[in-house]
Amino acid sequence: MNYFNLWEKCLDDKINDISFIEGFLKKTDASREVLLNGSDDELFQFSNFLNRYDISKLIEAIDSSYLTPIEPNLVTQFSNFDSGIYDVPRVLNEQNRALTFDEVGMFLLGERDPGAMKKYGENHSKLASLLDLVELSNERPIVVALTSFGRFCSMIDDRFKNKVFRALVLRDPLMRNMIYRAKQGKCKYSAEVSCLSESTQVRRRSNVKQLLEYILTNTDYEDLLDNIQW
Repeated sequence: MNYFNLWEKCLDDKINDISFIEGFLKKTDASREVLLNGSDDELFQFSNFLNRYDISKLIEAIDSSYLTPIEPNLVTQFSNFDSGIYDVPRVLNEQNRALTFDEVGMFLLGERDPGAMKKYGENHSKLASLLDLVELSNERPIVVALTSFGRFCSMIDDRFKNKVFRALVLRDPLMRNMIYRAKQGKCKYSAEVSCLSESTQVRRRSNVKQLLEYILTNTDYEDLLDNIQW
């Protein structure tokens, strides 16, 4: 049985599932295995499970044990959210091979300045990797490869996977930090990303805000957004 089969069995047996929530939010290897290498049947079961699961329970579980020191590479940046979560996997699926950041940018933007294509491809590939839609290689040049989940998502309706994506974004360390801080009361975005220069904080602010709104809107915790000073 995979991670999510065991999680569902735990709930069926009316056992507290906090350890499964923790493993999922902290991206343990076991919780990611289905997304990276699962069969279509496993991924369908996984997607159905997360689609039914109350995201407010995941948010509720976030306490001080989830706090993570934030470094610049942990602050997601992108120009177009949909381009990262929908178009990057689509392009990789169409090309049926791993692509470099430059190639991803070229397929998304068309022929542009090489620096602009590479940066666009990099930013949006990293956003896709946050949701385990793609994997990034360790060697250079870095290549972007479709995961089993990324390939599976090309076959299902966008409305179906939206709730699943929201739960996956919640695994981002900065999102968890910001949610915990907001639970404690008023907090400042700038304090959480103090590793960045002031100008970079400003540039990435709209991305961080969009991700938090994506997670929290229409949940029991939507009012946490009011506690954050941007």
